[in-house]
Amino acid sequence: MVQALDDWLLRQPTLVNARKRMVAPVLLQRQQLADSLCRQLERLGLQRKEREVTLEDYLEKRAAEAKREPPAEPAPAPGGRADGDEGGGV
Repeated sequence: MVQALDDWLLRQPTLVNARKRMVAPVLLQRQQLADSLCRQLERLGLQRKEREVTLEDYLEKRAAEAKREPPAEPAPAPGGRADGDEGGGV
């Protein structure tokens, strides 16, 4: 939500009302929303934690991904077709 609001704010030509000499009210509301979200996350105890990955886990995951990928088609031979036939035919 905050990210969408930030995007919208950045697209605006100006955030200051020169006639009233004040910032747009949406800017203050955005700050309140961001602060509220931060407080809620702190209450929940959500903190970013890095997941430990061992080398064995990483290699197993890579091997599983490699098995799922279809085999690559052979590249055509220079000057000919992929099956080795030059196409000269008799």
